[in-house]
Amino acid sequence: LEAGPLAVGEEEAGHAPSLPPLCKHALVDRAGPRTTATVGAAVLAAGSTLAATAGGEALLLPARALQGSGVALLATAGLLSVLRALPAGGAAMTAFNVSAGVGGSFGLYASGVLTSRSGWQGIFWFSSFLGLVMLGAALLARPGRARNRPADASVDEPTPVAAGSTPALFGALAANLLVYGNYAIWIVALPLFAAARFGAGPADIGLVLLIVNAIHLLGAFPVGRVIRLRGAAVSLAVGLATAALGMATMTIVPDQRWLVLPLALYAFGQVAGNSSAGELLLRLGGGGGRAVGLVRLTSDLGLVVGPAAAGMLTDGFGVGAPFVVLALCAAVGAAVAFIAVSRWGRRATAIG
Repeated sequence: LEAGPLAVGEEEAGHAPSLPPLCKHALVDRAGPRTTATVGAAVLAAGSTLAATAGGEALLLPARALQGSGVALLATAGLLSVLRALPAGGAAMTAFNVSAGVGGSFGLYASGVLTSRSGWQGIFWFSSFLGLVMLGAALLARPGRARNRPADASVDEPTPVAAGSTPALFGALAANLLVYGNYAIWIVALPLFAAARFGAGPADIGLVLLIVNAIHLLGAFPVGRVIRLRGAAVSLAVGLATAALGMATMTIVPDQRWLVLPLALYAFGQVAGNSSAGELLLRLGGGGGRAVGLVRLTSDLGLVVGPAAAGMLTDGFGVGAPFVVLALCAAVGAAVAFIAVSRWGRRATAIG
């Protein structure tokens, strides 16, 4: 998809806020999604092949860095393409989250099978194969025209004041960073907590993580609908509050079976926060490659900072500490979002 930027939020129209210098000349804006995806797929395939043949850390670590760079380029190109194809409020983030959830579930299962049958190198060879498949798809792809459907847009109407509001943009950046930092519960804290508190084994922990992933995946559809009907700011506030409630109650359940309810709250709250914060960033950032870069930058940063913080909290204060601290952070974020909605209204978020 090489169509121009979204009609709503274009910088040329004077409605996009000033962005950080690093986002001024994004690769995906200069070269387009197709070229970015081509480079990303090639880098991923090269890094995966290098990792599969690595004989030690000296080669494995640079190979993993190449893999990460390739995935980042592919994710950025993919999200921008989805945004241009589905510009309606919440539709792009819903489609992106669903596809990422399905791919993640398949990747977890495939990794287990490949590791047991072919060793750890099998995962990297498979990743190299996928990189080559995506490289071929990117080279064969033909540009398509973006579909702009104003009738399906979000209820929030953009205004010059709100869309150009730098505090609003920084607020959306902080919200997305917080949401992805809270994924540390799923990545780090929950497996450690289940093992330490309930003596859960690998199979039990795998089932718990699968439940979270399934609810997260299915919840993306109603969340997208809520964003279109009520606005991303409202959905963000509700999502953060729901996630905070789920994280806070996980530590007081008497038995592993009772984890299902707080897990459901956490998973649904996270996908609501994920889609809403991403939607805010995409619209406030101008709806182009730079906005997509902001989404991916804060997402990846949150996935690094969150697990690191959860690990340090667990080492210093026990397995329940990450749940308490991250629940408090989410509750504060929800309160700020609710105040913003009540004070300025949905129009002031400018996510049309």
